[in-house]
Amino acid sequence: MARPYLDPALNLVGVGDADFFNRCKAKGFSFAWAAEAWVAEAVPPYHTTASWIRARSRERGAISALLEHQRDASPAGRLKTLGRSTAMLAASLPWGIKLWVQTGLAAAALYHFHVASGRLMGEFGLAGERKHEPE
Repeated sequence: MARPYLDPALNLVGVGDADFFNRCKAKGFSFAWAAEAWVAEAVPPYHTTASWIRARSRERGAISALLEHQRDASPAGRLKTLGRSTAMLAASLPWGIKLWVQTGLAAAALYHFHVASGRLMGEFGLAGERKHEPE
């Protein structure tokens, strides 16, 4: 893989690793999972607020649509991404109910809706940027 392995511009929004793995997959790399691997991360208290989670979910959606456009910027590719975003919005209700049942958290039910709406907002240039402050 060409350096830098992780795009520094994508690290600010937390999708640098997803971009890296997508590029690896495109080059035919294979992946393995180590269930016993231990990972820890400090989570600031404000990352648990409804407003932060909503903004982050919408941002993730907008970024995922942007990454799809980077892979295929043709009119057909953009139409495909728009179709996928619309389908995700339609599916967000049953996905949300399933997540609510699994977790018992009513707020979790909105996650897929916020991601899908972020994708659509990004499609039309309406995705606002969240302030990125050092953690």
